[in-house]
Amino acid sequence: MTETNCSSIARRSLETNIVKLSSGHFLSAGAHQFKSFWTRDFCLSSKGLIAIGRADVVREHLSYLISHCRADNLVPLYVDSMAPVNRVVMASVFKTFGFGKYSLKVTDKISPFYLVNNAYEAIDSNLMVLYASWVYRKSTNDETWFNSRLEQFRQIFNFYDSKFDNSLITQGEHADWQDSAQRKGKMFFTNLLYLHMGTEYGFLTVENQETLRQKIMDVFFDPITGLFVSMAGRENISLEGNLWAIEYGLMKDSKSLYESLKRHPLFTLGPCPGFATFPSYTKEDTYIQVKVVGLQEYHGNMYWSWLMGFSAKVAFLMSDHEMVLKINKMINKVLLRDQVVNEIYRHRSELPAFKSAFYQSEYPFSWGSAFILDFWNVAGELTRP
Repeated sequence: MTETNCSSIARRSLETNIVKLSSGHFLSAGAHQFKSFWTRDFCLSSKGLIAIGRADVVREHLSYLISHCRADNLVPLYVDSMAPVNRVVMASVFKTFGFGKYSLKVTDKISPFYLVNNAYEAIDSNLMVLYASWVYRKSTNDETWFNSRLEQFRQIFNFYDSKFDNSLITQGEHADWQDSAQRKGKMFFTNLLYLHMGTEYGFLTVENQETLRQKIMDVFFDPITGLFVSMAGRENISLEGNLWAIEYGLMKDSKSLYESLKRHPLFTLGPCPGFATFPSYTKEDTYIQVKVVGLQEYHGNMYWSWLMGFSAKVAFLMSDHEMVLKINKMINKVLLRDQVVNEIYRHRSELPAFKSAFYQSEYPFSWGSAFILDFWNVAGELTRP
C-alpha cells in the first residue's frame, strides 16, 4: 500500500530501526548494512527520536555508551552482536543478489567496538555522546539522569586532551563521518563540535572559548567564499560544519554566514541543497575500496537525506521561507516516490536513490529520517500541505 503522508513515512523509517533488547532500547543506523548501533548516527538522531516521543531510546542508548567507555574514556564507535565490518559486507552482498529483505538481527549478546576496521579511532564519538546528552537534557529536563553523569561527561571530554597539535584537535584516518576520503589532520567540524560542547558544559573557560574560536577562524575561514573550509590547507567546503555553525551561532554572525552559503555551489548547484562537499574530493583522496563499489562521490556531491533536512531547518531558522519550501518539496517528492527515507541519492534532477553493482543506499536510514522529522517539528505549519 502506498503511503501518502510523508510525515508517516519518515516516522516509520525511524521507528523501524528502534531495537528492543533485554538491556534496553537502541537505535540502529539502518536496516541492512548499517544495522549496527552506530554511535554517531544514533547521537545525531536524538532530536528526531525526541520529536516522535522516544526520549526513552535516547536515554537508554546513551546510558549504555557512557557505561562502556574504554579505559582511556573513548566512547564505543558502534555496538553490535557481531563484528560490524562483517555485517556491512554480508548485508551488501545480500542486497546485491536480491536478498535485501533479509537482515541479520542484533541479538542480546551485544558488545562495544571502539575502532574503525579494528584499526582506527573515531574522533567524534565522544563529542557526539556529549551532544546527544545535552539535547536529551534540554528536551526532557531530566536533571537527575544528567547530573548523575557529570563526572563521566568531563572524562569523555578530557579524552581530547592528548589530541591537540598547535591548539587544534588533529585526527587520523577514517576518524569522522566523511570516512570515504583520506582526511587526516585538522578538521573544522571536529574542532567546532569541541568548542560547542566545551561551551555548553562549561568545560572550557570563557577565555579558552575565545582563544579556540579565534584559532578556528584563523585556520579554517575562507574570506573569498565567506565560509569555513573542511580541512586545514584545503579548498574543500563541506555543508555540515557551516550549517552547524549557523544553527548554533558558534562563529561569526549566522545571518552573514548563511548568506555566503546561499551564494555558494553547495546551495546553488542541483535541485536543492543536500550534497556534502564542494569542490568534491579527487580520485587520489578517495580510498580504493570506496571507488570499487562506485562511491567515489559518497562524501562529495552525493545527496544525503540528513543534509537535506538539516539545510531546510537552517533555512527556516534564517527565515528563508522560499528555500524552506524548495527543499521541503524535494524531500516530500523523494519520500513519496521511495516510500522510505534513503541514505544517499545521486546528484540528478530527480535525486534517484543510489544503487550500483556493489552498493545500494541504506534504507530506512535513521540519521536522515531524524533530521527530516526534526526539521518538520521546528518548521511546523510552513511545511504542512
